[in-house]
Amino acid sequence: YTSLYFKDMYMLCFLSNLSLRPSCFNCQFKSGSSGSDLTLCDFWGVDKYDSQLDDDLGTSVVLSFSIKGENLLRKTDLRIVDVDYKMVCSNNSALVDSTLKPKEYDMFWQDFSKSGVKAISKWGKRNGPSKLVMIKQFMHRLIYKK
Repeated sequence: YTSLYFKDMYMLCFLSNLSLRPSCFNCQFKSGSSGSDLTLCDFWGVDKYDSQLDDDLGTSVVLSFSIKGENLLRKTDLRIVDVDYKMVCSNNSALVDSTLKPKEYDMFWQDFSKSGVKAISKWGKRNGPSKLVMIKQFMHRLIYKK
C-alpha cells in the first residue's frame, strides 16, 4: 500500500494521534524495557545520518536488545548498518516517551462510536496539513527528486 499521507484520512487521524490505543498515552514499554529481543521502528532523520539510506519510501531501524536479537539479525538478508541508539531516539521520540493524548481524542472516539468509518473521513480532513505544508512538501520532492 502506498499513498500520499495527506490523501489518506486514516493516516491523518493516526498522525494526529486520534486513532491510537489509550495505552499509547502511558506506554510501559519505552527505551527497550519491553523485554523484547528486537524492536522495529521508523528511522526518522535517516537523511541526516546517511543520505544514501534515504530512498523517500521509508527506512526502518531494527534495534537489538539482546544477544538473541543480534543472532537473529545476522541470520537475515537485511542490509545491516550500525547506528547510534541515541541518534535514532533523537529523531523518534516515540521510542522513549509516551505519545501525548490530543484534546480532541475523546470527541473523535465518541463520533466514531456514532458514525463509524465516516468519522475517520471527517476528522482526517479536519487534521490534514495546511496548503502551505503541502506546497512545501511538493517543492521538496521536485527539488530533491532522485
